[in-house]
Amino acid sequence: MSDEETPAPAPAPAAPLGGGGGGGGGAAAAWVGGSFVVRRGVAEDLEAIVQLQLDLARETENGLELDRARVAAGVGAGLAGGAGALSPRYWVAVSASSGTVVGCVGVSPEWSDWWNCAYWWIISIFVGAGHRRHGVASELLRVLLAASEEEGVQTVNLRVEAENDGARAFYAAVGFATDTSHVVMSRGRKPDGAVVGASSGAECA
Repeated sequence: MSDEETPAPAPAPAAPLGGGGGGGGGAAAAWVGGSFVVRRGVAEDLEAIVQLQLDLARETENGLELDRARVAAGVGAGLAGGAGALSPRYWVAVSASSGTVVGCVGVSPEWSDWWNCAYWWIISIFVGAGHRRHGVASELLRVLLAASEEEGVQTVNLRVEAENDGARAFYAAVGFATDTSHVVMSRGRKPDGAVVGASSGAECA
């Protein structure tokens, strides 16, 4: 990432911004501010990212308690980069004073055979409760979007619940627009076992 001068980040929203849910970008610090550093996530960040994911689910999904081992396996697979260019990847915000990971954002790439390039889907973004309204979420997204441009990503997409007005306003403020050209259609099962459409009977490992 470049060390270009960064404008003051916009305030992050008070409410957590839940997601649905290897490669370039570098693991070195991408941005250094007075209170935090944003950089690519590495294997040593696993436990911190897992804890943020558990907190995200608890806050945004009515107290949902995820299985720590399963989340660790999921995050670990992304950090390991086993799928090459299509591996999920993470960026973390680290407290400059304590070295603690205070926020993270993750993306999962999708390949386009028509355009011979990748799309990125934001799978999760979360900032710890004690570190909100300091521009952390805004800077996580800025660094992610800069990395997407470096890698020639076609678009960066996300899903947000229709009634989450705060998150929708935040994403609009940082440049995302609502695309009504498609609708999401699903078939199979939700992680809780609820059937969507006609069940395929398959479940995540």
